Amino acid sequence: MKNMIPLINQELYRILIDSCYFTLELNVNEKNEVEFLKIDNETRKVQSIKAASGYEKTIAALAMRSVFTKISSL
Repeated sequence: MKNMIPLINQELYRILIDSCYFTLELNVNEKNEVEFLKIDNETRKVQSIKAASGYEKTIAALAMRSVFTKISSL
C-alpha cells in the first residue's frame, strides 16, 4: 500500500482540483495507520477528514471510490 500512496494522491488531486475547494491526501502515520487528510486549496490548512462537513465527506468518498476503482483495475 505504501508504494501506491503517491499514485493515489496524484489521482485524488487530479479529480478534485477543478471541482471543489479542497484536495484530499492519504498519509501513513508512524503507527502504520492510513490517514485521510483534507487540504484547503486557499489556506493550505490540513484537517482530518473525520472533522469535515457532510458535503466534504461525500465528495471525498466519491473521489476515493473513483481512484480505488482505477487503481484496482491496473
